[in-house]
Amino acid sequence: MRLPSVTRASTVMGLRLVPAGWLWLLAPMTLPAQTVDSSRAMAPPMVHAVVIQRADIFDAQELTKWYARVANGLHIMTREWVIRREILFGAGEPYDSARVAETERNLRSLGIFRRVTIDTVSSDSGLVVRVRVRDAWSTQADARISSGGGEVVYSLSLNEINFLGTGSRAGAAYRKDPDRTALSLAYGSHRFLGKDVALNLFLDARSDGTIFSGSVGRPFRSLDSRSAYSLFGTVGDFTVLRFRDGNPEPAQVLRRKLGLGRLGGVWIVKGNRRRQLQATLTGQLLRDDFVPDSAIPTPFPKTVTAALGSAMTLVTPRFAVTRGVLGFGREEDVDLTTSVTLGVWAAPEFLGYPVNGVGLTFNLRTGLPVGQGYLRFGVDANGLFTGEGADSGTVVLGSTVALKPGARQVVFLHGEVGWQRNPTPGAEFDLGLTAGLRAFRAHAFTGTRMFYGSAEIRHVLTREALGLFGLAFAAFADYGGAWYADEPRRSGWDAGFGIRAGVNRSNDVDAFRIDLVYRFPSEVMPPGWVVSVGRSLPFTLLPQGRS
Repeated sequence: MRLPSVTRASTVMGLRLVPAGWLWLLAPMTLPAQTVDSSRAMAPPMVHAVVIQRADIFDAQELTKWYARVANGLHIMTREWVIRREILFGAGEPYDSARVAETERNLRSLGIFRRVTIDTVSSDSGLVVRVRVRDAWSTQADARISSGGGEVVYSLSLNEINFLGTGSRAGAAYRKDPDRTALSLAYGSHRFLGKDVALNLFLDARSDGTIFSGSVGRPFRSLDSRSAYSLFGTVGDFTVLRFRDGNPEPAQVLRRKLGLGRLGGVWIVKGNRRRQLQATLTGQLLRDDFVPDSAIPTPFPKTVTAALGSAMTLVTPRFAVTRGVLGFGREEDVDLTTSVTLGVWAAPEFLGYPVNGVGLTFNLRTGLPVGQGYLRFGVDANGLFTGEGADSGTVVLGSTVALKPGARQVVFLHGEVGWQRNPTPGAEFDLGLTAGLRAFRAHAFTGTRMFYGSAEIRHVLTREALGLFGLAFAAFADYGGAWYADEPRRSGWDAGFGIRAGVNRSNDVDAFRIDLVYRFPSEVMPPGWVVSVGRSLPFTLLPQGRS
């Protein structure tokens, strides 16, 4: 018996489009932290007016260049009301530096601006707050290719994250990998109805099935928000592949029918802008059935279960602003919030489970600034327990360090380890090709035990080549593996060098990479050279298996 598997967020070429299942509800709502010294004897000045100043991608001095005129001509500038709805202060209110800093972060988090600044000007009528934004190029046409062990993965996508200047996201992508081909369509708006409602829709039409997901809800808008809710649903009929021993052919092929509906809410029980205690309540209905995919169709069972969950989260918000870490010179907001979540799920027999069970969850996230860089650490743990003991579960620990030892150098260090017991079919740890070990073929390392480490150093060659993009040289190494509990440990490593490039006028901070990688000999694959192309780093903090 198991609790429902985590339904991870789908991504179209790096664009996160739907919330990540029930852990999205149990996870802390990351909120920026700024405080005002209440000991000040002088009352803050009153805001007389709020003025919004918008600017296109290129300014007047840069319009002498043909590509600047073309970009500004094709780009639709962000609507003023999109900016104004993110502002957390108004005329007639006392000036609050915490709300100003939070508004800046809210605007930067939209991902549609190159620059956001808020300042004040004293006038005869009173204090005027100026909100100044400069748009980024928001249309992303992307082509990616990765290879390893004779396999090739490629994808083509077109994403617009500032659709018609409204701050909404729309995207389409086609991808081909050794397992399947797929066409994905997505739409997302974090302010779908006024200021409060967020909407996300995602369709993944695969060669071996279809998945449709959607969510609607009211997220936290500011540190003063006291509640949030979400309704999430997904339906799918698709194939699940399970791999063993590094064999490129699947050891098991299953057909899966999935239907999930989940409603949850988060409330601030106690706290302020510096620390909060949050309570979460969640209920769900799930149909999740598997049958062997064979020439002779097997009738699908129809197993429906329900579960109720609650959690408490202690949040200490903290953000840092770095420059030139993932990209080349733009401001990058880094979430260093400390949060601890303890949750419990009821899985009783009368709600459809074979025996009475209790699900327990624990999540930890924390971080701290390190010079001009940062350190982040996290733990995800969940398990289902019955009268006979632990039935299933997953534990993953991970840490990422980003350092800037010099003005032109950036160093990344990442490590993670994980354990699983009776995972959902297809959700086992999986390293290779586009996940972690970039020089190995897909599914080279699979199983219920995993470790992975990566190190990369970059030297920035230029931050403004032709006034458009940054360029850096990088050297790196990856080491890791995955195996099942009844198998010997299997691991491999690779190393190489490459180029990092990033368009400074784009909304995307992450650099594009082209790598030449050498795969060292292992029990899985022989040695060899591989060309790998992709965006950003080949890891994230605490990745949770595969979709």
